Amino acid sequence: MVTRKLFSKSLYNAYNTPALMAGKEYLKNKGFKITSSEEDMSVDLQAIKDNKHYFFEVEVKNGWENTWPSSWKDVRIPERKTRLINYAKTNNKKLTFIIFRRDLKAAWTVDGDTVKDCELKEISNRFVPKGEYFYIIPIDRAKYIEL
Repeated sequence: MVTRKLFSKSLYNAYNTPALMAGKEYLKNKGFKITSSEEDMSVDLQAIKDNKHYFFEVEVKNGWENTWPSSWKDVRIPERKTRLINYAKTNNKKLTFIIFRRDLKAAWTVDGDTVKDCELKEISNRFVPKGEYFYIIPIDRAKYIEL
């Protein structure tokens, strides 16, 4: 049975706006024009660059502080984000995940197609001790960025 982490209003309130702001700043510095950041239960940010439209999903990995631990060989994205990969594909848009460090000064970016191609594995965690699945993205298939 697949179990998914329940929505946490407190985590959302603590991290959503700062992650959106950091994502917008990063994308603007890369030449993107933000076209939407409205909360509509789909992707977090929509942007345009060189007349192409892109989707972005921003997250904060709360347990990631300081440098990326050498023992962490992968980036994990919850299986529940599959709906966003499918949404992007249905809309013929490229989706990129941006997973921020808690202080929003560094992040991993991962292409949605890369995520979909990676292994799904059940991972115990503090929110869901059994039954939640994550895409396991080897760090050599993600891009590390500093902001």
